[in-house]
Amino acid sequence: MNKLFANTSLRAQRRGSQSKKVLAKTVLAKALLSLGLTLALVACQQPQESSIDDSNALAWVDDAPITPAMVDQFLKLRGQTQADADARKAALRELIRLQAMVNNAKSQSVD
Repeated sequence: MNKLFANTSLRAQRRGSQSKKVLAKTVLAKALLSLGLTLALVACQQPQESSIDDSNALAWVDDAPITPAMVDQFLKLRGQTQADADARKAALRELIRLQAMVNNAKSQSVD
């Protein structure tokens, strides 16, 4: 009788670890989609004849600039039209984190 409970317990543990992996992949996919959409919308706002003006970049993440225009667009997408300095810093940190995730995904060929 104890073997039956042991086998059931092992199966439950396996299902639990598989659920965590699926959840982690789902969260990563949603974050990448969010960043991709944000970057695509920011790119649409830029003139097509020139690339992103990185001369005033606020941060660099593996050769990818985070510009004030990107922060403004990110805040606009979140519905924050009047952002104070703390909100802008939080948005910059979030964009840096998302860009790092994208770079990591690209390095693992998950893009």
